[in-house]
Amino acid sequence: MIYSVYLIDDEPMAVEELKREIPWQQYGMQVIGSQTSPREGLKEAAALHPHAVFSDMKMPGMDGVQLARALHESLPHSEIVIVSAWSDFDYARRAMREGCFDYILKPLRAAEYGPTLQRLYSRLSEKTPAALPADGSPLEEISNYIRAHFAERITLSDLSDQFHLSQNTICSYFNRYLGTTFVSFLTDLRMKEAEKLLGQTALSIKEIAARSGYDDYFYFCRVFQRQFSCTPSQLRARIRSNGGGK
Repeated sequence: MIYSVYLIDDEPMAVEELKREIPWQQYGMQVIGSQTSPREGLKEAAALHPHAVFSDMKMPGMDGVQLARALHESLPHSEIVIVSAWSDFDYARRAMREGCFDYILKPLRAAEYGPTLQRLYSRLSEKTPAALPADGSPLEEISNYIRAHFAERITLSDLSDQFHLSQNTICSYFNRYLGTTFVSFLTDLRMKEAEKLLGQTALSIKEIAARSGYDDYFYFCRVFQRQFSCTPSQLRARIRSNGGGK
């Protein structure tokens, strides 16, 4: 499973360094958002429900300890890691008292962040099975609805109205439990249907596009080529040459 991570640091370059220098995917994680304002970051993180928040320690208006306290109130199930250039033991002790998972130092070094991320992944893996039935149950209903209606026009707004959840909450479910986005989930379903129809029917490409949920034939072809690295006609020919289809 891919776990979602949110980044907060008042220095834009520090945020970019966190994104660039840490191979998040290697540790089973994905950055789903970031902020240079701690107060705005608190609001966004509360809406996105990340599995973990990585935050700087000293920031204008709200330091990492204050932010950790506020995050624990709004996101009691999220883990918090402080990332700071300050090696002062008192800062680390204050962070631990607020329930932070760990405290790692800048500049970023694999020997420093690697063990922390490995332990964090283990912690999240232990916690997630217990949280999934309670927190993720709406996602099963949402994903089943999308599977039944993927050929129709579906937007986040439609899902928000259908399930009485905010769009941010729905996005957070896909990020948190499936490690993907609503758009990617829907696109994958549509592309699988298109691939099946190409191999099993003699329908025209335009008709297959419509049955897969695309009114715009040319847009369908662009998405298809991005997904399969070939055109629909080329994939159909390949399937038939391999003995598939009718």
